[in-house]
Amino acid sequence: MYALPCDTVIDGLCQPSDMDALQERMPVCIDDVISWMMANRLQINPAKTEVLWYSSARRQHQMPSDPVGVGNTSVLPVASVRHS
Repeated sequence: MYALPCDTVIDGLCQPSDMDALQERMPVCIDDVISWMMANRLQINPAKTEVLWYSSARRQHQMPSDPVGVGNTSVLPVASVRHS
């Protein structure tokens, strides 16, 4: 496997009432991306992986705080992304 420096963004859009469904679909989507990366001799680095749920300021309190599965790792959501 090769670990190449690259950024991958997976995003989804939903109505506030559909947030639970989006939360359920996100790990499946991440697993699909990981499978594609492995098939192309790439790998994801869970230590550098971040989950950011974004919304309007008034709905920020409704954002999930549960970890998201990334491969064999659980990643907690963050309030802002880091820049490298």
